[in-house]
Amino acid sequence: MAVIFGCVLKERRALELAAEALLKASFIGHDSSGLAAITPDGLKVLKDAERAIEFLKDLDLSGMEARACIGHLRWATHGAPYVANTHPLTDCKGRLAVVHNGIVENFSALREELSSSGHKFSSKTDSEVLAHLVEEGLSKGLTFTRAVREALEKAEGSLASAFICSEEPDAVVCACKNSRLFLAKGPEGTFCSSELCCLHGLSDRYVELGPGELAVLKPDGFSIMDLGSLEPVEKEASSVPSGLKEAKKMGHEHMLLREIWEQVWKLADTLRLQRPYLDQMAVILASSEEVFLVGKGSSYNACLAASYMFSKIAYRAAHAVRLGDFLEHYGEALSTKTAILVVDEKGDGPELRRVVEAARRRGASVLGITNVLGSFLTKMARVYLCQHSGPPLGIRPLRTFTAQSLVLAQLALRMAELRGKIGHVELEECLEALSSVPSLVKKVLEANLVLAREVAKKYADRGFFFVLGRGIGYPTALEGVQELAEVAGVAGL
Repeated sequence: MAVIFGCVLKERRALELAAEALLKASFIGHDSSGLAAITPDGLKVLKDAERAIEFLKDLDLSGMEARACIGHLRWATHGAPYVANTHPLTDCKGRLAVVHNGIVENFSALREELSSSGHKFSSKTDSEVLAHLVEEGLSKGLTFTRAVREALEKAEGSLASAFICSEEPDAVVCACKNSRLFLAKGPEGTFCSSELCCLHGLSDRYVELGPGELAVLKPDGFSIMDLGSLEPVEKEASSVPSGLKEAKKMGHEHMLLREIWEQVWKLADTLRLQRPYLDQMAVILASSEEVFLVGKGSSYNACLAASYMFSKIAYRAAHAVRLGDFLEHYGEALSTKTAILVVDEKGDGPELRRVVEAARRRGASVLGITNVLGSFLTKMARVYLCQHSGPPLGIRPLRTFTAQSLVLAQLALRMAELRGKIGHVELEECLEALSSVPSLVKKVLEANLVLAREVAKKYADRGFFFVLGRGIGYPTALEGVQELAEVAGVAGL
């Protein structure tokens, strides 16, 4: 999950305004930040992978004049949080830049194709292919807008992107596939953003740029088109929430509800795992003599659910163990024939480090599932997968259990194929069935919204709850007890 902002202004203070706008979204987790603008001297890129928010606050932008600017707060999903991987990302010639939120599913194939055509890549991110695809279009004589359209047509996945180009210094082109952005026009110019709060104070009205749509921002307004045909699209405007606090909630009553509802599209990102790494992890788990699934809190609950899935789907026994208990129970029994899958939202912590280091000393295969690229776990694991649940927005990371369970379900299916329990066609059918999970989650949330309020109101005075579940429903019951305790402060069992 990242924050995107773009602006085209009537005056030349785009860099300053973009930095101010991104700071309004600093409550969202981030590991790096950057800005790119078209100045009188050409494309200028400023970015930092260590200080992020402090970098934006301390930037000396005096004398840097630009009408068009794009900015980015990054939560790494492809490519660790280093300067080279920080957005904005540029093309070979340094004439255009892109900021991107989402996942380019086919970036490996696109990168290979572009590299064979002579393109040089400076990062390990999936997003950089977008800059080179647009560069390719421009080299064929396409206009900036049509080059962006062609790039987005070739890229697959969840994409919300904004581009600037030195050949059109007073324009930002943005586009969405399976994602969205917000557009606005105000006294100073026009704007695009992935967060409503970034638009607060700039305009009182916004338009949503939806999946399969492209927009061109100019100083005096914006035009929206269908991404495929470039035919004009008419949209109704909505009101930007009057208070910054309200704008951060994106239309929800509070941040916890925003986090709950964002599962719908974040789980779609979770389904877009990099298949080669999923396969590598499945091979190690399928061939090891003993498998441990290790986690704490919600991650332990996901591990427990996975132990059922591994057994019933892949016929692979796996022991779910709480992180704090693992070394005491199994530390002396580890060997080169053991695989340990450590599941942890942050990918770091004293207990996690002790477990990983002890396992590596004994020659065990350490694998990881986490939400933070560049974390200790991603550096130490033989293979790791990113759960793509985005940074937590509320009291606790509410998306952890569902995202990790979905990753582990995909892993169970791939293992089942490796162990000859299902064929390749059946595997693809099962993975296709999993693609309906986000829409099913949306239906469940919609169906239970009123009922949940009624039940909460009726039993709000109760001080203790029993949450019942059996089989694979037991881990969900444990997660329910944990949510009651940590969110509502109510004890349960």
